[in-house]
Amino acid sequence: MSRGTRLSVEEQAQARAQHQAGHSRRQIAAQLRRSENGVSNFLKDPAKYGTRAVPGRPSVLTGQDVRHIQLLLSNSTLIIDY
Repeated sequence: MSRGTRLSVEEQAQARAQHQAGHSRRQIAAQLRRSENGVSNFLKDPAKYGTRAVPGRPSVLTGQDVRHIQLLLSNSTLIIDY
């Protein structure tokens, strides 16, 4: 699913001003020529707009753990005996 471009700083300022003036989200979206959903998402929480959580499960290993494992693997000779 594609995403549109984020609201620019100027568009965000216009949306805030119009919202404070009492315009509906639909009217604001029409004037900015942006989707109602995009304008609504911005007006819900302007501080969080444009940020999203990193998907996936958090890693159990720290950066130090990963470097230590890489060091052990690079310095050892692996002998597999069948």
